[in-house]
Amino acid sequence: MILDSQGLFRLIETKNRFIATCHVHPDGDAIGSLLAIGMVLKKLGKEVELVCSEGIPSVYLFLEGREFIKKERDLSLTPEVLISVDCAEKDRCAIQPEIWDLPGLKVVNIDHHITNTKFGCLNLIDSQSAATGEVLYNIFKNAGIPLDRSIAIPLYTAIATDTGFFRYSNTSAFTLELASLLVKDYGVEPSKIAEQLHPVIRSSIMHFESGNWR
Repeated sequence: MILDSQGLFRLIETKNRFIATCHVHPDGDAIGSLLAIGMVLKKLGKEVELVCSEGIPSVYLFLEGREFIKKERDLSLTPEVLISVDCAEKDRCAIQPEIWDLPGLKVVNIDHHITNTKFGCLNLIDSQSAATGEVLYNIFKNAGIPLDRSIAIPLYTAIATDTGFFRYSNTSAFTLELASLLVKDYGVEPSKIAEQLHPVIRSSIMHFESGNWR
């Protein structure tokens, strides 16, 4: 089923224990989106674990909240809800496979890939969005969730990296407006983020110049 923002947060209101993950070989959209949803759940007073079995690529270690992302889940915590971000297929989730066998587990699938297989119990897929970070921003806005700088920075990182730093054809007018809003309203500093992500920028330029962009 397709889930609206209010529907997602109605589910969140009724549950207390969450685990969130992203795709294997995580990029900026995966890590940024994972941190953003984690920060929001924590601010809502939920018990939340962030898991990426491959760890965080070193280029993203500047992000606040990185210490919450673990390679393995805490077996003492039995999650009620698994939230997958930026992952098109169940088999590509960066989490131990036994998670799927937990009784009663609700799976929420949030993504922007047109190839998404809708493997969740609840799916929020917007293939028109440039990045999952953009999808999450719309979810938070529509549900009336206030943002702060700790959420805005990973959202900006997610959007900037998945658009090749606004070079790819998936960069829309809304994408640019959102990036501007995150800078203006939440103090995101593009130059500092770009400095941290220099290797990613260099790679995106090479892909752009070779014509291999999205």
